[in-house]
Amino acid sequence: AAGAQCVGVQCDTAGGRCTPREALPYGVRGSQSGFHVLKKACSSRMRRSPGQVGGLCSVSAGAPLLVVLAHNRQQFLKDSITAVAALAGAEKFLFRVSLDDPSCFAEMAGVVGAVAADAGREIVLWKKTSMFPPVEGKTGINDFDSTAVSKIAQHYFFAFVRAFETENATYAVFMEDDLRPAPDLLTYFLDLKWLFEADSTLLCLSAWNDNGFPTLARDQHRLFRTDHFPGLGWMTERSRWYDVKSLWSRAPTTGWDHWLRRYMALLHKQCIYPEVPRTR
Repeated sequence: AAGAQCVGVQCDTAGGRCTPREALPYGVRGSQSGFHVLKKACSSRMRRSPGQVGGLCSVSAGAPLLVVLAHNRQQFLKDSITAVAALAGAEKFLFRVSLDDPSCFAEMAGVVGAVAADAGREIVLWKKTSMFPPVEGKTGINDFDSTAVSKIAQHYFFAFVRAFETENATYAVFMEDDLRPAPDLLTYFLDLKWLFEADSTLLCLSAWNDNGFPTLARDQHRLFRTDHFPGLGWMTERSRWYDVKSLWSRAPTTGWDHWLRRYMALLHKQCIYPEVPRTR
């Protein structure tokens, strides 16, 4: 059974393993061949008061961070943090929401406050209020700073600095507010973060698989390595950030994630990703 998530189980028809899933598997609009998906019905959802001690409220100060980056879409943010706060393993993370549109700070903060009260846990807001300073004599770079690509890159840079330098976190998961998690997203990261200590070539653990289509992705226990940055819900470790920061592009014109893929190739860094995606 899917436990507190109340979402369902997926079992292969031959009577093998059963694993928690949504009633419809991610990316699937019907039953997969060879699999049954069974929905578990729940009559009510347990709620915690904001000051209640225990459960989601008891989080170690040295716990990994879960950082949701958002701009100005209130419903997207509400749906995202509501979903991740209900996941198995959420009690082992410190939740952060990073915002980069000052004109919407008040409205977005209201969304976060309401979700935090409903979930009975603290969610700390980070507010990015400034851009990189202009570069003297570099008109092209300064013009680029006004583009959406630059603003997104600068938001990620801000979030990395807050996570690993201001808060001195050892591990952090980063995801944008339009992603939706699989029931085991957080336990996936918790189970695998030891790999950062075992393998210095590892840059990230990603929850995403570009080729995770239902006809190709069946084994929820299989992992792959890649020198292509998958993104879309990923964990990294503090020392990896300092490696990346030393080479960070001031003007990643095709996107910060495209630049990071080139960085990985040059320095022979890799990421782990699952056969079955844990975000969509």
